[in-house]
Amino acid sequence: MRNPQGRGFDFLGYRFGHGPLLLARQTVGNHAERLLRLYERQAKKKAAPNEVARILGDYVTRWRRWCSAGLGSLVNWTSTCDGIRPIQPSQDPGAK
Repeated sequence: MRNPQGRGFDFLGYRFGHGPLLLARQTVGNHAERLLRLYERQAKKKAAPNEVARILGDYVTRWRRWCSAGLGSLVNWTSTCDGIRPIQPSQDPGAK
């Protein structure tokens, strides 16, 4: 599939273009929004702090698993959600 403007496109949560495969900006935004809504729902239910942490942690774990399925080793999980960027093999802390 070729984009005549050469700008790339978003498809199924990923950004395709001339560079490396990335998460689409909207994907990261949707993740942050859903995480906030999940937190607010738990606060409204007056859930215990450890229960809130578990529920939010489970959601983030599942989201990261989904990201890793498409991006594989390109994801640097030491970054914050809004700073997820592809990493070069030489930047990979686990690379030898």
